[in-house]
Amino acid sequence: MAMANTNREPAPRQKTYLLRLWETRSVPPDDPATWRFSLEDVQNSTRRGFATLEELVSFLNQETRTTMDHT
Repeated sequence: MAMANTNREPAPRQKTYLLRLWETRSVPPDDPATWRFSLEDVQNSTRRGFATLEELVSFLNQETRTTMDHT
């Protein structure tokens, strides 16, 4: 028989996102390609776009900091 958790700690928080990334190319084709990113919150369908990988990582860092501050 399994024992119940008596610590009464809150369940770990989680967020689920759908990550999309795609390449955009400038004209002429000799110009370097640029990657774009978006995250969609699967619970409420909110979509957020990012022009750079650094912006995406910064957003995720902020989300985890906010989540950790509320525990």
